[in-house]
Amino acid sequence: MKEETKKRSVKKTAPKKTTSSKKSTEKKTVRKTVPKKVKEEIIDSPILNETTKSEELNQEVTINTDTSNLLECKYCHQKYEKGYTICPHCHKRQGNSIGLSFFIIFAVCFLFGIISFHFIDKYIIKKTNDTDYKDTCILVDYENLVRKPKDYKGKDVKVIGEVVKVEGYDTGYGNEMIITINANLFEGSAEHLITIDYSDNSYEQGFIEGDIITVYGKYNSINGNMPNIEAKYIVFGK
Repeated sequence: MKEETKKRSVKKTAPKKTTSSKKSTEKKTVRKTVPKKVKEEIIDSPILNETTKSEELNQEVTINTDTSNLLECKYCHQKYEKGYTICPHCHKRQGNSIGLSFFIIFAVCFLFGIISFHFIDKYIIKKTNDTDYKDTCILVDYENLVRKPKDYKGKDVKVIGEVVKVEGYDTGYGNEMIITINANLFEGSAEHLITIDYSDNSYEQGFIEGDIITVYGKYNSINGNMPNIEAKYIVFGK
């Protein structure tokens, strides 16, 4: 009886279920390895490759279209980044356009200022100065210039006379003249000769023998009995 019970117990404890559990674990491991192949197939799929390529192209386009940080070389017309003073392609120095434009504007304004100042000085200020200066000149005759040179030397005087001789030369900047006038306008009497130094910088005046002129200028010197006046203005007539 005891031997039979042992056999029965041995039969009952036979490990039948262990094989099935091993098979189930093997099946489970097989199922886990399957998704790896699927992932590889998905990665190598042409649809996914096309989408990634299109995304890369879009990124390249966005990078290439960003030209806000680029400058164009004025010699070779190639693009280069800001901050370079020499083109990395043709190796030529790039001029500063802002500095050049500022210099041009400054030069134009400076030239305009010179022209306007010359116009104002010639046609506005000069006219008022002409009349003011002429009013300050003292009318002096030949006798007083010769007899009292101390009283009139260095002063602004006014003399009237007839042109006897004109000499001079062209400096390229004006006509430098030495005019000799006879301050004695009475016929048949002795000549009262006065020399006049006059610079016609604008080539606007010329004098010939016989002209009656009025001279405004500074009594400069006397040579014997011939006074010399450095003329500032000469007007035809008395």
